[in-house]
Amino acid sequence: MDRLQAMEIFLCVADAKSFAKAAAILDISPASVTKAVQSLEDYLAVRLLQRTTRRLSLTPEGEAISEDCRRILNDVADLASGDGDRVLRGRLRVDMPASLAKSVLIPELSHFIDAHPGLELVLGVDDKSIDLVEAGVDCAIRVGLNSDSSLVAQTIGALQRVSCAAPAYLARHGNPATLQDLAGHAVIRYFPKGGWRDVSEEFVADGRPIDVKLPSAVAVNDVDTYLACGLQGLGIIRIGRYLAQAHLDSGALVEILPHWVTPPTPISAIYPARRHLSPKVRAFIAWATGVFSAHPWLHPAPVREGSGAYRPYKSA
Repeated sequence: MDRLQAMEIFLCVADAKSFAKAAAILDISPASVTKAVQSLEDYLAVRLLQRTTRRLSLTPEGEAISEDCRRILNDVADLASGDGDRVLRGRLRVDMPASLAKSVLIPELSHFIDAHPGLELVLGVDDKSIDLVEAGVDCAIRVGLNSDSSLVAQTIGALQRVSCAAPAYLARHGNPATLQDLAGHAVIRYFPKGGWRDVSEEFVADGRPIDVKLPSAVAVNDVDTYLACGLQGLGIIRIGRYLAQAHLDSGALVEILPHWVTPPTPISAIYPARRHLSPKVRAFIAWATGVFSAHPWLHPAPVREGSGAYRPYKSA
């Protein structure tokens, strides 16, 4: 078996901590995975993995060799990506939020596919975060800040949110001019798929974030439904301006409290820190960066980094 291929398989097993998961990720048989790791161990004359009935881990020698393998594969990828005539081939798995996929990336996707006809693009479209290594995802697009040291985050855009409501709702409850005027108002609550979170609405006054606790009229876990509830006048929504602007222009929604907006939230392409960045992932990130850069409401802007795990939308 090709040595580079054996290195790829070994690193996949090390990251997934499972021969079976690595086989599923690479779409090859478990026997082929076992054979590749054994051949690499025989060639190097060391044991790379410690197998028990309950877990799989790298041996000290395997830990050192895994770093060498990553460096070698990364160098090979860099050399290959510098070849302008090289055609990218294989499967590329990407995970992204549903609203960004449907409204922003998929309408432009034909340009990426036309530029790389040798790639098979597998899109996971969901608002729920997943384990990239376990799911076999090459890279993902996420909204929020990253503190996971096992992931590299490259900012490719910025999400600007707007607080708004339907004219019918404002006719019943009034159009708030200050944060104090929010008393008596209700919000539509958005919570990511995978778990309910009772959160407050965040505004910025005099440069300081202020959390305002408001009752929710209804809570949903789908962005399209969240927007539909706002259009029906069920409460105030805070949503990405890229989704709301057409409705603001038509008058179906009215912006409220425009002077108390929160800073943009970073949109990042993320990938495992311990996995070499392949040319096909580089190509996808470069394309996605171009799409967001050309978008009037999603282009990258300086965003204050902070601690904390990825924080899903407080609102959509």
